[in-house]
Amino acid sequence: MEMAGVVTYTGAKIIQNARLLVEKIGKPLELDTDGIWCALLGSFPENFTFKTNDLKKKLTISYPCVMLNVDVARNNTNDQYQTLVNPVNKTYTTHSECSIEFEVDGPYKAMIIPASKEEGILIKKRYVVFNDDGTLAELKGFEIKRRGELKLIKIFQAELFDKFLNGSTLEECYSAVAVVANRWLDLLDQDLFFSPPDGGLDESNISLEEKLRRERSRERGLGVTRYEWVKTISKKKTIMVPLPGGG
Repeated sequence: MEMAGVVTYTGAKIIQNARLLVEKIGKPLELDTDGIWCALLGSFPENFTFKTNDLKKKLTISYPCVMLNVDVARNNTNDQYQTLVNPVNKTYTTHSECSIEFEVDGPYKAMIIPASKEEGILIKKRYVVFNDDGTLAELKGFEIKRRGELKLIKIFQAELFDKFLNGSTLEECYSAVAVVANRWLDLLDQDLFFSPPDGGLDESNISLEEKLRRERSRERGLGVTRYEWVKTISKKKTIMVPLPGGG
């Protein structure tokens, strides 16, 4: 229990310190237990290349990654890390150790984060990330990925996500998204949709619990009947007949 508490606390402090650092050079967008999404200025150096004495070799580093890792090393290095060198005499060597490091993903073209419906209430782990070519890089928290959600919602979101990259300004993007939203609102206002008996769920997107429930329901509907082998007039032949009452 104590080790779990230390690990959780250390991870939280690392992300909090990373946010403080990012706020000095850019804007944090989303915090997770093991990472941080942020937007940096286009002029901020992404990579830095060192020239070595060997003109054929160059050393390239990720500048934002090194900044974060230096911050982690300063605050989380264990200067009393011990390694067993002699199991018989039980002697150890002591050195500094820091095995926690950031890795940089991206950069990406855009990240879409929904706004909260109420002031002061944050929405966690709900975002869409796009690659430079417009394809989805990561999607988290939306119904389109969840099992057991209405197909209606999944289709709507799939159409909507394609429009987030349209236009060259925020207003043009909102207009493209609004066209899709208004079309769906018009369809709903015209009562063109109906609610299927199962709420739009099928075997492809229901949860495991719902599958088991449906299987038990089918078994109850079919029932189970007991059979028995019975000899006929001809002693050489027998037939299978159901027993009264089933079972």
